[in-house]
Amino acid sequence: MLICTECGRENREGRRFCGACSAALATACGQCGFANDAGESFCGGCGSALATRAQAERRQLSVMFCDLVSSTELSTGLDPEDLRDVITRYQATTAEIVEELGGMVAQYLGDGVLVYFGYPTAQEDDARRAVWAGLRIIDGVRTLGIRVPGHGTLRLQVRVGIHTGPVVIGKVGGGAHTEQLAVGETPNVAARVQGQAAAEELLVTEDTRRLLRGAFSTEEVSSTTLRGLDRPMVLFRVLGPAAGHKALDEDALVGREEEQRRLSEAWSGAAEGRGKAVLVGGEAGIGKSHLVHDFRSRLAAGEHEWIEGECSPIFQGTDFFLGGHLLRRSLGWDDHDREETRLAKLLAATEAIGADAVTVQLVAGALDLALPPEDFPPLPLTPGQRRSKTIEAALGLILGPVDGPPRVLMLEDLHWIDPTSRQLVEQLLVSGIESRRLLVLMTARPTEWLEPLDGFERIALRRATPASVREMAVSFAKGRALPDELLDLVAKRTDGVPLFVRELTRSMLESGRLRETRGGYELIGALPELDVPSTLQDSLMSRLDRLENAKPVAQVASVLGRRFDSRLLAAVTGLGAEVLDAELGRLVDAK
Repeated sequence: MLICTECGRENREGRRFCGACSAALATACGQCGFANDAGESFCGGCGSALATRAQAERRQLSVMFCDLVSSTELSTGLDPEDLRDVITRYQATTAEIVEELGGMVAQYLGDGVLVYFGYPTAQEDDARRAVWAGLRIIDGVRTLGIRVPGHGTLRLQVRVGIHTGPVVIGKVGGGAHTEQLAVGETPNVAARVQGQAAAEELLVTEDTRRLLRGAFSTEEVSSTTLRGLDRPMVLFRVLGPAAGHKALDEDALVGREEEQRRLSEAWSGAAEGRGKAVLVGGEAGIGKSHLVHDFRSRLAAGEHEWIEGECSPIFQGTDFFLGGHLLRRSLGWDDHDREETRLAKLLAATEAIGADAVTVQLVAGALDLALPPEDFPPLPLTPGQRRSKTIEAALGLILGPVDGPPRVLMLEDLHWIDPTSRQLVEQLLVSGIESRRLLVLMTARPTEWLEPLDGFERIALRRATPASVREMAVSFAKGRALPDELLDLVAKRTDGVPLFVRELTRSMLESGRLRETRGGYELIGALPELDVPSTLQDSLMSRLDRLENAKPVAQVASVLGRRFDSRLLAAVTGLGAEVLDAELGRLVDAK
């Protein structure tokens, strides 16, 4: 256990900040494991630089404010002891959900809760995690069912607001009471957005909605000038998780002609009964989803079935997450289907592949579908037997009838796959798909578990050439010409990563630094430095946070510029040549 030197509380191993007072905990050396006191810069065991956090740090956060509805009425109607119990249960529910999704409870403000996503460790999907947390908190608080003597069972409700933007975060306060708090406009906006929400409603700003990338269904609520701000903000109500494929822009695919040809050939063979599996692989932002989206748009409508499932870092620990999605879509379940409708679809699909009642029971159990006990008595299976037979039953339904229409199974982001679904995919690849009218299309970043497997074709996406980068940038500008000096700068700054090209180009188009002309765009004034767009900040910060000891080296180097003398970097950081070379090597490897 780690003992907090500020308040004395015991914290579990792995925590970087105290769960009671948020003070920094002991820092374990990434080189030798020696436990150093919080705030030390160099390891007492080997002398290496430690990943110490600065007094304050500028970064992007998704800030969530959650507030208990009708708290004033509760405080006047309940005994203080009962009120304390209600608020404690509500806060505990909120904290559990927030921590599970990688957030940090920054403050309890009476009946309000202030939450950060993106600190102390950023994730590339912090905005989505914040929205998931908000939806789950609304459901969790609603179902608490707190019984209070003389008042029966209370039905609690909350309202939630989320905004994403830049902050400076660090220790504030003085004397015996200090906290890690974010300052800037972002927390204030989040609080104002929460104030606009109705009971059991989650509102987000456009800055947050843009980062959701189609993962949730939203609807515009209003454009309003929030108190304390001098500009109107558009607010959106989050309705729930989006159904179907992730939203992608209809941008032209540039420089992927060979990959397009290989996918088309694979589909042509699969449609004729020569099934195949293809893995589209590459680093984050390289264009895997864009290539798949382009391939799907080229398929003739009505001549095939498209069944997809997407893995998620949020649900990487959720058993059978990918498999469950594939099953629901293979069965044709709709979110609004009643239980009897879902059972009817399951029975029809089971009959179509010639399976028995055992398959129905196993799949129903995996999908939490209730069955009439008089028709389906319990199966005498051990947990291990049930697991293996469930995977087998699910695979039969996902593959579908042998004589069915051509089918595409789209398995996206397999680097985030859950363990049970991984077993399903491994069995899928050796299930004889080569004799079916089936194309198994997979995407993944470099991941160890896929490396030794065979039975599928690999399409590795490479970074774009400078010429392709320039063509991409123009396509993102809807085909309108861009200044040559801007195109050169985009090519230089993005290193051929298509996602970076798109976001930097759009950032410039929205910056007000370009003027439309008859032939395209021209610069207003001198060529500016390109800021990192908000759509990339979470991804880049999450990579930096994972670098531990190398992170402060990267931060100093970023101040020196894209090119610098290693002797200057050594002088500023105070690191020895051997240690500095090791940390620079980690940065190069992480590129």
